[in-house]
Amino acid sequence: MSSKTLAAIALALGLVLLPATAAGQSCFGISETDPAVCSSNGECVEDDTCLCNAGWDGEQCALPICNPVCINSTCVSPGICECESGWTGTLCEQPVCSPDCQRGVCVAPDTCECSQGWAGLACDTPICNPAC
Repeated sequence: MSSKTLAAIALALGLVLLPATAAGQSCFGISETDPAVCSSNGECVEDDTCLCNAGWDGEQCALPICNPVCINSTCVSPGICECESGWTGTLCEQPVCSPDCQRGVCVAPDTCECSQGWAGLACDTPICNPAC
């Protein structure tokens, strides 16, 4: 079939024929058909332009989005925080005290704020007044 005949059929069907050079774009040196394109977190929509999937950001869709933002941690996947040492919780907002605070509150990693009348690293030493 000649290219003129193909063009006429395409026009009748409302299709647009693109030249061969317009197909096969790549994003940052990776073919649009490669599963690794756009960090495997988006779609190559034109040369060096990625459209990121939900939860991903950045020019190459390599930056995960955590909302709310992670505290004392790194966002490693959409909505997933990896806590720094000494922190726990969904957003890594809760300090860890070891040993546990016996009569007080853990306010920072390995830092207890003792209740009145108590002292020590774990708030387990009574304060006697007068002396015990």
